[in-house]
Amino acid sequence: MPAVIRPVSAATPLRQYRDLLISVTGPQPVGLHWLWLVLWAVTFGALATIAYRHNEGIRYR
Repeated sequence: MPAVIRPVSAATPLRQYRDLLISVTGPQPVGLHWLWLVLWAVTFGALATIAYRHNEGIRYR
């Protein structure tokens, strides 16, 4: 992976999931990847709730 993309990819949920799977199946100890995945789930859940509530107030004709 290019050096420019490496720091950006570390902040994505797919990278955290990949690192979690590697740490569970490999010899590396399990880190805080599960915590990052929970934080991503809470963030996306909050965004979905905000979008749903915003959409409820819109009248469509």
